[in-house]
Amino acid sequence: MWVEQYEQSFPAVFTSYYAGWGSTSRRADAADRAPQWALRVAAREDRLRSAVQRAREQLEAKGFGHAEFDTVLMVGVDTSNGWATVLDGRPTLFLALEMMNDDIGDEVVAIHEAMHAVQLELLGPQRQWSGKFIYDFAAEGLAVAASRILHPRLSDSEYLWFATGHEDWISDCERQRTAIRSTICSLADAGEDDETVNGLLTMHERDDGLPARCGYWLADQMTQDWLSTGKTLLDIATMTAQEASANVTAWLSDARQAQRP
Repeated sequence: MWVEQYEQSFPAVFTSYYAGWGSTSRRADAADRAPQWALRVAAREDRLRSAVQRAREQLEAKGFGHAEFDTVLMVGVDTSNGWATVLDGRPTLFLALEMMNDDIGDEVVAIHEAMHAVQLELLGPQRQWSGKFIYDFAAEGLAVAASRILHPRLSDSEYLWFATGHEDWISDCERQRTAIRSTICSLADAGEDDETVNGLLTMHERDDGLPARCGYWLADQMTQDWLSTGKTLLDIATMTAQEASANVTAWLSDARQAQRP
């Protein structure tokens, strides 16, 4: 039923989903949970539509022009809460309703992914930041920064995890600042799917003891530094791939970053 009546009704959506953000091995569990999710997703859909529209308008007000992207609100298999990619030639924001929390964190997710989608539109197919880990790192820093600016006065945990309760993780990242910076600097030219970068922007456990997803924390630190020098979200989002690579590498290589409190 899940596949025949749901997935096959939206083949392009699910082909894209399983290519990078979902797992077909979780279909059976998702089908079992679908009746429970059905009780909540309608209200979530209404709330998230409004949140995405607000994010679109806020980004336009920050100089991004008419923020052009499509939106897919879906029920997935409980693996990824949001992402942005190109679907049928159009920048598209995806939000997985089964993974929303019915609190302020959902709005932060909407802004975060809207920033990714807008950047896809701005850069176009010829100028995308893609292929290297360093570009994913920079893009995540940009998206976190956008959520900080467009939805101020929340906690670091809410910007970096879309929920409260991750203060220990933040403290661990701060404690391991030097090791995180050194590791990411050494892997800047790694491919975005290289096994060596697993766990830096994902939930994979790392053999070197660095906190999972610690790349989000360091990317946020980097982007906040850039913004403090007068750069804007638009300046950062429209860097060429070469400029992004050079600027990230310069920041990571700056010994002062390892000495910050």
